[in-house]
Amino acid sequence: LRDVQRRLMARESELQMEYKKQSALKSNEYDMVVSELNNLSSKVESTKHRLDTSNRDIQRIESVIDKFFLL
Repeated sequence: LRDVQRRLMARESELQMEYKKQSALKSNEYDMVVSELNNLSSKVESTKHRLDTSNRDIQRIESVIDKFFLL
């Protein structure tokens, strides 16, 4: 009976260690994915800003061109 209890305790300990290891791996994976999503979100915002700036520049240029054609 004691031998069975020791084996059960050893197996329980192994399973707990494996669970902690897997949990840490999944936590690290989650952190990496969140970091990548934040990075992509930042790139999207940067791209939106550049597009807005480009559109304003295009409008200014078109306005100047229109003024020259009205002369």
